[in-house]
Amino acid sequence: MLLMRRGDPRVQEVESAVQTLEALEGVPDPRTFVGVDSFSVFQEVYLRTDDPRVVNVVRFSETVGELAVQAEATINDGKRILFRFDRAAFAFKFLPFKVPYPVPFRLLGDEAKGWLDTTYLSRSGNIRISRGNKGTTFVLQKSADPRQMLLSAISAGTGVKEAIDDLTSSKKGVVVDMNTLAGEWQLLWASQ
Repeated sequence: MLLMRRGDPRVQEVESAVQTLEALEGVPDPRTFVGVDSFSVFQEVYLRTDDPRVVNVVRFSETVGELAVQAEATINDGKRILFRFDRAAFAFKFLPFKVPYPVPFRLLGDEAKGWLDTTYLSRSGNIRISRGNKGTTFVLQKSADPRQMLLSAISAGTGVKEAIDDLTSSKKGVVVDMNTLAGEWQLLWASQ
């Protein structure tokens, strides 16, 4: 992940590239998942359920565990996701139960609320640009699980052979139906 501050001369170049992509016609009405590097940070958005949620996950490592902070979510104008954080817990690999994260979300009022706009999603579904309520811009790349790509290909009825080849050889690059693609988004660049 590359994090740049406003004074960095490269920021204007990246922001110009972001604005160029946003002006292109990506996928209309984009909604999916997001994520980051180092100790992995992911944002998962589940909107097509009885309990729509945004979940921010900090994965410390495969052996330690993770912290998940959850929020109730609603859709506004097709591209904006409104959310309000309401619960959080640590899930350590060495414990058989979750440990609550002690944040009084109800007492935080508007500080526990936010929104996220997806301003661009490439037609291939592998590049996403999102802007948040605190002025942050995120450029993300999709990390697809080959097993999910196979399920998506079967569901779409196309690319099944390629998805099987991908699953058995671990190569990337199969284009699948975005409505059924699940996975994580890795953050490539962010500014605030």
